[in-house]
Amino acid sequence: MKEVLTAGLLLAATGYDVTRRKIPNGLLGIGAIAGLLVTLYECGVVQMGECIIRCIVIVAICWPLFLLRAIGAGDIKLLGIIGGMHSTSFFLNVVLVFLTLSGIGAFCLLCKNGLFSKRMRYAFSYFTTGRMDKRLYYDKRIDGTEMTMILTPYLLAAYLLAMAGRWCGLW
Repeated sequence: MKEVLTAGLLLAATGYDVTRRKIPNGLLGIGAIAGLLVTLYECGVVQMGECIIRCIVIVAICWPLFLLRAIGAGDIKLLGIIGGMHSTSFFLNVVLVFLTLSGIGAFCLLCKNGLFSKRMRYAFSYFTTGRMDKRLYYDKRIDGTEMTMILTPYLLAAYLLAMAGRWCGLW
């Protein structure tokens, strides 16, 4: 039941993110409540508490990425909901596949726009020389939106691949 709920939530979030470039908090709230209710029904109150703790920990761990403008707040909340509903080992499998797929997508986007070497040099200097008197790594006004990635399709694909791997006995 969790699997169907998660896939549906990811499909809806992907639809919103692709068309509006934003995941609505209402959708995330409905997904979180539904996930808690499913966890309560399937596993009991103790597991529901663990679900809440996992969700909070995931959001807290990912928050610095939001501050660096590397990922959107909706994506972080969506990761928290998914991580809360599933076991830690399965969630880590999803994250591993997600990072791989989104990394490939980012590389392709950089190469397509002819910006790979420029962005790598800037990232290297940004992190090695300190952030004093520097602007954010990504600034929408300066950099535009052609280099921003919509991450929910990658997360949906990662979730489905992780589910397929679990069903096939790979992990």
